[in-house]
Amino acid sequence: MVSNKKTQKERVLTMTAQQDVSTPDVIAVSINEAQEFGCPRCGGIFGSSSMSGGGSQLWNCADCNKTSIYLAEGLTKSTIGISSHYPELQSHPRRGQPVDREKLVRDREERIESRAIAGLSYWLTLGHGHPVKIEKAGSHMSKSCYLPILATESPENVRATWFGDNFHFHFLGIDLKQPIPATLLYPISSIFGRYALSGHTNTEVAPPLTNFQKEYHNNTPVKVFGSDCYGGFCAALVIRYLEEVSKLDIEKILDVCLRKTSYGLVDNIDGNCVKFADLAKLLDLEFAKFAYCDFDVQNITGDIFERVNVDWFHYDLGVGRSSVHITLKEGVLLPPLVSPAEIYVDLEDTLLGRYIPQEIQERPTKNTYSDYLILKVPTRLLHYQRDRAPEEQQKLRGNEKQPVNRVYDNVNIGTRKFTFSVPNVLDCALTAFFFVKVLAPMMQEIQAQ
Repeated sequence: MVSNKKTQKERVLTMTAQQDVSTPDVIAVSINEAQEFGCPRCGGIFGSSSMSGGGSQLWNCADCNKTSIYLAEGLTKSTIGISSHYPELQSHPRRGQPVDREKLVRDREERIESRAIAGLSYWLTLGHGHPVKIEKAGSHMSKSCYLPILATESPENVRATWFGDNFHFHFLGIDLKQPIPATLLYPISSIFGRYALSGHTNTEVAPPLTNFQKEYHNNTPVKVFGSDCYGGFCAALVIRYLEEVSKLDIEKILDVCLRKTSYGLVDNIDGNCVKFADLAKLLDLEFAKFAYCDFDVQNITGDIFERVNVDWFHYDLGVGRSSVHITLKEGVLLPPLVSPAEIYVDLEDTLLGRYIPQEIQERPTKNTYSDYLILKVPTRLLHYQRDRAPEEQQKLRGNEKQPVNRVYDNVNIGTRKFTFSVPNVLDCALTAFFFVKVLAPMMQEIQAQ
């Protein structure tokens, strides 16, 4: 008598297959015929195996998104069950139509390169703010794929010499026709440092700027550099910021902030010696005085910012420090940035505030930021949540037992007010310039598209 009991391995394979495959009409063919004729549905050769066992392999085709079972030589029935059905071996539907593997591999590489070039070109064009000449400067290997390296030719000051990605990070090389003092690069300086992706970069074309603090304090002119970026948007921000700073009267800015002050050193900039009105005029920032040392920027374009405020002397954050307060318009999320500024947000303005006991929120005094501003995170950690399903977002908002770390990861949802703490008044004004002249126009362009 034959036992109907399944082994533990068969039960696991059947259960898992039921979860992974929704269609019951799965074809089982010989692995040898699959090698010769490709996918029994479309003839494709690219895909992945999600399960294997007992000589059977569950194959997911990347070309037609259909599932098949490949059987080892001599096996006539699948050991993997699909909805309690074990497909039996059948002749390959495409028998007599052998695949040209070399052609398929070549076509796939061309498709991957074409998509990569289109994606990289989008970020380069967004960064420059207008169409530029883009050419292929080389290629590199990542995840068994050859990916393109692009470069640009622009009549303006900024030229991208080395731009590519490895499916996770982007890396960027820049060559400036006219150097820019490192002292003016604070708003994008979080990208500077040693390469994490050294195998994907050319340090001769794009050498890393490994000691930005030294160059910043010495006011060193920067002409050529390379860096890892957290994404294509961050790379576009760097290019756009460099383009906008190149249009400024850099010598006059250095005069107002350094050379004609009582100190003359960037690490000793005294806001009392730097008139915001003079610096704002050089940065094309129209403003209205909000308080003794607070200024609201007036010439904000687009539907991104409700308010950009410059706080010249932010005593609560430490002697000598300044800050920029921004308020986003309803429904706008703050994207990843390239600023090293410390971010502070009001607990009451965050999703995290829903999960903190009320007695902790209601402090008797709120004299300093340490009393009530609870987040201090790198700007690159902010990200859009486009991939999160609406029902999952609703669960996040409505479930009071949601783990705090999960809420912290999504704190950007619904948060509109951010404070960026920066070292001095020059960095403060340049950060406001970055929001008004770089970030707002770029986000507006993306929305328009």
